[in-house]
Amino acid sequence: MGVKISQLTEALSTVITDIFHLRTTGGIDKKITFANLLGFGALNTYFKGQGAGIKSIYEKLTLRDTGVKIGTFTLDGSGTANITGVGFRPAILIFFCSLEITEAQLASWGFDDGGTHYCIYKSNNPDFFLPSIELSIYIYLSGTNSLEGYISSIDVDGFTIEHTELGSIPRIRIIYLALP
Repeated sequence: MGVKISQLTEALSTVITDIFHLRTTGGIDKKITFANLLGFGALNTYFKGQGAGIKSIYEKLTLRDTGVKIGTFTLDGSGTANITGVGFRPAILIFFCSLEITEAQLASWGFDDGGTHYCIYKSNNPDFFLPSIELSIYIYLSGTNSLEGYISSIDVDGFTIEHTELGSIPRIRIIYLALP
């Protein structure tokens, strides 16, 4: 029961050898710390698997390694929109919104993590920018004509938006960036 000392010694020896190899390749030099010996933070890298049959390597972490998704959808009317196909459970979403017609120069830029909903929107009646601390999507056309929305849940493969149309407004296009 448990791990044999010989197995630990062999694993630690492999990590030290790998770190030494990294330190001496290309003239790179860095102190060996306890974290390095455990395989974390060696030269600001992490241990990255390359797939079956390919030797794992140490590499800098990139956003692409953790998951990122750019997508688009449309909203009109009131209701719930389930956006799927993200490929992971997003931690935060960034929205860029506009009417699908070109006559009105309206836009909204929003951020949402499923609990905090912020956006800045541009209206043409009059021409100004305003913030919202309750919505991540807000297109204001004029008078009582607007479409507003926010994330009501973040799901395993996407997110759900609750949206409400007040008055009458054309369909809006939303481009999103989902981050892990």
